Amino acid sequence: MGRNPYIYFIVHIYSWSSMMEKRKIMVLGKSSRVVALPKKWVDKHKLQKGDEIIFVVQEDGSLLMYPRVPVVKKPRVLEIEIKLDSEKGLLERQLIASYLNNYSIIKLKAEKFFTNRQQQELRLGLRKLAGLQVVEASSNEIIIQNLLKLSDLDLQKSIHRAHLIASSMCKDAIKALEYKDSELARTVINLDEDVNQFYFLIAKQLRCALVDKSLVKALGITPIECIDYLLVVQRIEHVADHAKIIAQNVMEINGEEVPSELVKLILSFAHLAYKVYQNAVTAFLMEDTKLANHAINLRDELRTLKDKAKRIFEEQTTPSKVWVTLYLNEILNSLERIADYGTDIAEVAIDKALE
Repeated sequence: MGRNPYIYFIVHIYSWSSMMEKRKIMVLGKSSRVVALPKKWVDKHKLQKGDEIIFVVQEDGSLLMYPRVPVVKKPRVLEIEIKLDSEKGLLERQLIASYLNNYSIIKLKAEKFFTNRQQQELRLGLRKLAGLQVVEASSNEIIIQNLLKLSDLDLQKSIHRAHLIASSMCKDAIKALEYKDSELARTVINLDEDVNQFYFLIAKQLRCALVDKSLVKALGITPIECIDYLLVVQRIEHVADHAKIIAQNVMEINGEEVPSELVKLILSFAHLAYKVYQNAVTAFLMEDTKLANHAINLRDELRTLKDKAKRIFEEQTTPSKVWVTLYLNEILNSLERIADYGTDIAEVAIDKALE
């Protein structure tokens, strides 16, 4: 399940601008131009006369400046106190937030001991978060270490892999509906955790990149592209969620007889919705504006198919058929959402191609 980090972006972009200082250029001799360094920055890095400063010219013409000897960053440690009667889901959400904020060590301290529910929440959270490892554990304290180095992870490959899993989930969910295959539907449901793991990993990379110019450079993207990539991976994660919902409804139908005309129409809708999503992600990765625009225009065909499906839904009056069509309606709604998310990705693809 996705979380929205846009507020985080705004706060930190603002914090960058609030740190800006003006310095006048001074002339030293006939050709030298000198700019004084901010005293706070000099003191922070313990710079002395004769120390070297490295300057790197950025693509936008700005200068990136850092000391010759880089400052060794201390591990960021977070301690979280866990109340015995903490609300359901709070521990898992705190763990995810700690992960997204890139703490090196997370110390969980229970008021008395970790309850069975809290232990289950912790295990569930850890399954979603790549690179976290429990290094110490007792009845009232758990220490978790982050083993990932974000600059070593290939952003493009991670997004592509998340997409491949979500795409496979969509195809298999549609196939499970067509052939009334509950076992295949169960496989789709189990894959959702893999997409969640990629989502949180990529979101963590992008959040950190927005406040760390060296990480942005290592990832080979610009700050504005961080927002593009985050929006896309959120939509991919949502697509996987709805593929899971489709599979769950297929299992609820459990091979029951369904109106053939309605199923045929939903399958046509499903293949078209999948095409919107597939073309949109391809357009984003390839920066293909023509393909992205084609994906957006497919929405008109989907509206026509949905109107036809609604009329058939309204005609179902037999109690057994009404029961089944409720699940089919849920499937249709999820397919429509998949197409919507594909359209969002296609729009980002056009924006990114013209940046």
